[in-house]
Amino acid sequence: MGCDVGPAMLTRNQDGHRVSAADIYLNRARQRPQVQVVCDVLVDRVAIENDQAVGVVLADGTFIAAAEVVVAAGAIHSPAILLRSKIDRPGVGQGLQDHPSAPLTIALAESCSPHELAVTTLARFTSGFEPADLQLLPIDHLGQSSEGYGLLSVALMLTRSRGHIALASSDPLVDPVVSFNLLSDERDIEALSVGVEVARHLLESPSLKRVASEVFIDDVGTPLSALGNSAHEIATWLKSRTGDYVHAAGTCAMGDLANEKAVVDMVGRVYGVKNLRVCDASIFPMLPRANTHFPVMMAAELIADRWLQPE
Repeated sequence: MGCDVGPAMLTRNQDGHRVSAADIYLNRARQRPQVQVVCDVLVDRVAIENDQAVGVVLADGTFIAAAEVVVAAGAIHSPAILLRSKIDRPGVGQGLQDHPSAPLTIALAESCSPHELAVTTLARFTSGFEPADLQLLPIDHLGQSSEGYGLLSVALMLTRSRGHIALASSDPLVDPVVSFNLLSDERDIEALSVGVEVARHLLESPSLKRVASEVFIDDVGTPLSALGNSAHEIATWLKSRTGDYVHAAGTCAMGDLANEKAVVDMVGRVYGVKNLRVCDASIFPMLPRANTHFPVMMAAELIADRWLQPE
């Protein structure tokens, strides 16, 4: 749990190509006669009668009946659907978490092919405050439009900052308001600052200097050397440049009924509404110290297994 470096075990098929959850699960399931996949539609809300989910209502008003409803729209849009459905739990949309990530842009001495996997390895280490709370993720290329450039992401994998999701409108065509509040907890800034210092040290090594001809701290070409050494200067840069890691979680959190922040029980059932479940990263009460794809797959497998068990 202290420090390790290794290959990034991305979900890939036998040919080495990235595959999604749809490739792994849905393509096989859609061969079953009882499975119907409806594409290019937007769900407005869950239809609820007598505290029981009976289907979903689409943005165009179409009603689709269902004996069970599973909301799996992710940590941004799952709570938005529940909010439009008038789910009476204070925790809906609260507790938003993501791994804060500070990017360093790398001008590569030799370009990498944009047709190859961009991520092949990562490093995990400790800030000294918590074990395995930092990650360095090198990205070998940024696509054809940015040929010759890569990225080194410095990410905090144990975050204490919390945000929220709120509806901007009851209209499902209007995206919800997303407030990540990244680095709102000073402890996150302290830990991520350690990661920045480690990245700077590594970028000064002979091995990485052969790979990176230049390193920039923003999108206008400010060199890494312009970043000061004081805690205040690093914190100021982090607050201006840190973004999310696309690991949003926590907005329909799992927990005990007595906990008002909890939205679902231990098998994803929404409190107060029968036949309604949530199954995505929004149910994590605490963001794992890991990339979220595998934890979400594990949660889905568990919920599916327990669904078939008698209550």
